[in-house]
This record gives sequence, C-alpha cells and structure tokens, in this order.
Amino acid sequence: MVKHIQLVIGTRPEMVQALPLVRAGLKAAAEGITSFSLVTVSQHTDPIMSTDILPSHLTANWPTCEVSALPFSLATALSANQAHFAESRPDAVIVIGDTDTSLAAALAATELRIPVAHVESGLRSHDWAMKEERNRVLIDHLSSVMFPPTAAAAERLRAERVHGRIVQSGDVHVDAFRILEEEGLLIDDDSPPTAPFLLSTIHRRENILEEAPLRRIVELLTSLEINVHLALHPHTRMRLDQYGLFDQLAQSGSVTIGAPLAFLDFVKALNQCNGVITDSGGVQKQAWMLQKPCVTLRSSTEWIETLDGGWNQLIDPSTVTQLDIPTVPLETAPRPTPFGDGFAAEQIVSATLEACK
Repeated sequence: MVKHIQLVIGTRPEMVQALPLVRAGLKAAAEGITSFSLVTVSQHTDPIMSTDILPSHLTANWPTCEVSALPFSLATALSANQAHFAESRPDAVIVIGDTDTSLAAALAATELRIPVAHVESGLRSHDWAMKEERNRVLIDHLSSVMFPPTAAAAERLRAERVHGRIVQSGDVHVDAFRILEEEGLLIDDDSPPTAPFLLSTIHRRENILEEAPLRRIVELLTSLEINVHLALHPHTRMRLDQYGLFDQLAQSGSVTIGAPLAFLDFVKALNQCNGVITDSGGVQKQAWMLQKPCVTLRSSTEWIETLDGGWNQLIDPSTVTQLDIPTVPLETAPRPTPFGDGFAAEQIVSATLEACK
C-alpha cells in the first residue's frame, strides 16, 4: 500500500529547504513508492516572506495544500494542523528546523499517532531563552526519525537519548544550492561589480523586541565606515518605528535600507558583498557556503561548524562599541565540509517512509 507523506512549512527559510525535499518526494511518487504533498501554514502572510521566495517555475505543479492559522500563533497553528491531519490522514509528517509551524505540526501529528520526521535536527545553541532552541528540542523528542545535518548534531541527539531513529543525512540547504547551481540560478556571473558593502539581516526576537538591544544594533551599523545594505524584516521595521529608530538608521548615510529579498536575489547580493552582519541561523550557513566572512550578533549559534577558521564570529552587541568585520575572504582559513554532499533529501524521504506506521 502506497504511503502518504506530508511536508509542512510556514516560513521563508523552510520554502528554500522544501525545494529538494519536494523534488525527492515527487520523484518517489512518480516511481509509485509514495504519494507526497506540501502543506503551507500561514506563519508568514507576506508573499515575499513565503511563497514568492523561489521563482514560480521551480514551484509549479507542486501538490500544495494551504492551511490557515490566522491570526497566527502556536495555538492556532496546532489547531489548524490537527484538523488538517485528522481529515487527510498522512502516514508520516515531515517538519523542518525550529519554527512555531514545525512545533505545531509535530505536536498535532503526535496527538494523532502520526510519525514525525524532523529535518535539521540535533542543533543546539544551549540558549534556553531562545524560542527556537525550545522548539527544536521539543520537536526532536517528539520525532520518530531525526535527520541531523552534521556529525556533531547526531552526537547531541545520542547524548540526549532521544527515542526515535537518528539518520545523519547532511543538510538540505546544500541540496538546494546544488539544484539552483545546476539550473544556472545560483550566481549571476554577468552582474556588474559593486562598491564594497556589507549585507545585513536582523530579526531575532532577543535583538528587536526591546528598545535597548535594537538601539545598540542601530548604533553599531551606523558607525561602520563601509556601506551596509540592510534587507529589513517586517518585524524589525515595526520595532524600529515603535522605538523611533528608523530615521536614525535611514539618515545615517552609510546604511541602505531595502525590503526582504527573494531568495535568489539575496544569494546574488550575498555573492557580491564583502561580508555579512546577521542574527539569522540560515544566513550564517549561507555565508559560510559562499565563503563570506560573517559576524553574528548573538552570544551563541546552533551552527558551530561555521566558527572554524574565523569565518563566522559571535558578537553580543551589548558588549561592544564597534564591529570589527573582515571584508576579504579568509583564503587561508580551514573550511571543512561538514554539511553533506548535496543529496540529503532522497535519504530523508526514504527513511521517512520506513518510519510510517
């Protein structure tokens, strides 16, 4: 009997990570191994933060079901997912990372005794104040099968004595980069050279919810002597306005404020920039993959592998008065390849099928 797998996503990074997983799922479906569908939950309602991340031709004909959880919260997402799973009765549910969407889907599936497969499992920042840290730990302990992207992540899961199966798969983000590169979409080699600049994204709750840390970050960005392009997250814009900081940032002369970028536009900017300032987990890894020095405005990271050789530096913005950012590739720094070979998705779909009831 053909088993039905559903992949649940709700945020910008999950849309990118879904690309190789959907392709692997549809390939298995074409071979008669499984049926596969994508469930999109309304954690981000702005299209540029969700469905418009990838070019439409890459997502055409995806078997997609939209689940509304508005106004979005963990509670509404849990209720919406549970109602959807009760009606559609998947044999397994795949979730990604550490979002509220993923936790809600994992809780709903577990309540209905549907096996959960967790992609990007075993990551730990060891900062329990971060909602993402709590989410990822809870999802791991709810899951029937976990897919840590690195050996260190797999070892953490074993140390925590999770009850599910551990399959070190590699990172689907590497898969996505491989697919885009094969299709000639990853890097625009014909783009004209640009003046030196840093690319920045800021959105973590600990950096924007209160005025003091956000004011400090504005001061740090505006004090830099190199131009900064800030791809401004809607939540960050709202807080800048709330605390009267937007004009200070916009009038600095060194910071250019832009809207969030579609994924390929962001990768193009990332490829052109001289360095990165971020608090995003995914951007840390993308910077590492494209060999761009990165400063992460946090005191901890779940992607510890990016710290090797100084490619990524952790800086607590409350402890510094200026940022010291290397703006040339660290060509002599060691760069191991801990994130896999770019073919994680097929292994994930196969092992998820084995976990089906």
